[in-house]
Amino acid sequence: MITEKELKFFSNRVYEIIAYLGLHRWTVSVEWNMNENDTADASVLLNKNQSRAKVLLNKNLELNDETKGKLCTLAMHECLHILLYDLYYYTQVKGYPRSILSEEVDAAEHRIINTLTPLLDHDMDL
Repeated sequence: MITEKELKFFSNRVYEIIAYLGLHRWTVSVEWNMNENDTADASVLLNKNQSRAKVLLNKNLELNDETKGKLCTLAMHECLHILLYDLYYYTQVKGYPRSILSEEVDAAEHRIINTLTPLLDHDMDL
């Protein structure tokens, strides 16, 4: 189970990444995910109209030797969701005029995120 210390570490990493990516228009908060049915390690809730993002961390993550590295990767992953939110918003919420399945958009977004996460995470550690 993750402690307040790990939440603080994760939160600080999220704010570092937000600054690094230049996402200054977003107001970002980091909290525990209180939904016991949610099995995601971390997630983000976004509100485009108010430019707010709430990054949630699952308190039930298992601690091990790789915890800090995993928290850094999760932070980068969720911040990239914020970076790419316009892609999701205009294709899913606004309704892109072509016939694209939401699963295709989600898969494309995750391919980009999974490609960028290790590159940017490594670059920030330099």
